[in-house]
Amino acid sequence: MLATRDLHHPPTDRSSAHPCLAKDVSKCAVKLRKCALSLCKCAASMRKCGRTRDPASRRGSHEWLDNSRLRITFCSRYAGGMVGSPKNLSDLHRIEAQVQVTCRSCRAVEVWELNALIAEVRKNGGNTDWNAARRAVNCPHRCASPMIQLLPLPYGKQRARQRAHRHALINLSLQILREAASRSSREVVGTLEVRLALHVLRPFVGDQRLLNEFWSAATAEPRHPWTSCHIPYRGIAQRLIDRGAPVDVANRP
Repeated sequence: MLATRDLHHPPTDRSSAHPCLAKDVSKCAVKLRKCALSLCKCAASMRKCGRTRDPASRRGSHEWLDNSRLRITFCSRYAGGMVGSPKNLSDLHRIEAQVQVTCRSCRAVEVWELNALIAEVRKNGGNTDWNAARRAVNCPHRCASPMIQLLPLPYGKQRARQRAHRHALINLSLQILREAASRSSREVVGTLEVRLALHVLRPFVGDQRLLNEFWSAATAEPRHPWTSCHIPYRGIAQRLIDRGAPVDVANRP
């Protein structure tokens, strides 16, 4: 009966039943308290930097916040939640990262492609180990006493490809419209490629009225010298420039 009672009613004091578990729990509690204290100190220092009247101090605190966000993003994405920096520069190939090179002496900042940075480190006789690579990287402004800091930018190559794709879409479409506008005083230019170019520019322009004006001028008949598409084209190109789109010099109004 005693054995059955002990089987159905286990002891409630888990620390006495599992001394190792209780010891691990106490260690975790101590570590959590230390982390909480360090977070409180960081929050207090950040509030102090935010209240200061010195613009340079505020700028430094903002740069620290930006770098911290990038480090958190990298640590959460790299290698499925790895904490800390990579061991080698080649490890960043997994996340298609770029590397931001910052000189703390002159505050110069430059973003490197990973393969180019590895080639630069090896050319200067350095090691691609993450902690040793910064000693073989020159300051972007070639200052006399560089203090180089490396910061990984996760998925930087992917963002660069997206920017290049966006640049190509906008400027190829503008080139089609510009060539059509140069012929619009002599002939009807409401062709399929013009229609496609207007459709591609729709999300970048954000104003359907400008696109409709170009199409109306392109398809108007009979043609006259004053029915060209130059004015609608200038409106579209200026709208893209005002919204910060990458417009080449040849396509500017």
